[in-house]
Amino acid sequence: PSGIHVEYLLWIQKSRFGLIGRNVNPVISSADVYSTPPHVGRGGWTWYTGSAGWMYRAGLEWMLGFRVQGKILLMDPCIPVAWPGFEILYHFHTARYIITAENPGGVSRGIAHWTLDDVVQPAPSVGDPAVLNLTDDGATHQVHLILGVPNESDMNQNQRDEKSPSSLTTSSLSL
Repeated sequence: PSGIHVEYLLWIQKSRFGLIGRNVNPVISSADVYSTPPHVGRGGWTWYTGSAGWMYRAGLEWMLGFRVQGKILLMDPCIPVAWPGFEILYHFHTARYIITAENPGGVSRGIAHWTLDDVVQPAPSVGDPAVLNLTDDGATHQVHLILGVPNESDMNQNQRDEKSPSSLTTSSLSL
């Protein structure tokens, strides 16, 4: 999982003819790519666009599904089926979150099972993100996601929790 960022950047630069020869840094987004000879495929205007930041944000938030909203972390990965997983190290003030996602079934999205510090959390309903309340406690927290479809018992437990007015679980919190 440690090389996933580089793999993603190389994956998006491929074409059906092989790697695009842009003659620019592979981690930089070009504002333009020439289409006429003799510079076909060559990139330019790499440091002026801000597009690399937007590409990074799109990859982090919408592919890896990592979205922070205040003190809430939403996790809803949507990755290529060939990816075995990924890892994110996130600092929330003094706390540290090590988020590991595994994709044993080769799926694109869905969280079948997840834990926070080895404690099983209610599986989100199909199509919903896992929701984590972030804490500023100076500790290192382990978040482990298994991608796939939640099993029926996890979903039934989730539905029971949502019906109970006295319980507010991370998976039933509406934003």
